Amino acid sequence: MGLTPRQIDALAIAEMIAMGEGFRAFHGAEDRPEEPDLDEFYRALAEARGG
Repeated sequence: MGLTPRQIDALAIAEMIAMGEGFRAFHGAEDRPEEPDLDEFYRALAEARGG
């Protein structure tokens, strides 16, 4: 994230958490697709296996 070890040592816990959340949001970690239900999963698995 561009910080030196000394800068990281000087951060408060709340600052570290905020930086981590911002980093994840910037890199798209918040944009998760909806999870399929179990039936959809098994249907897709069967199609992928050719059945």
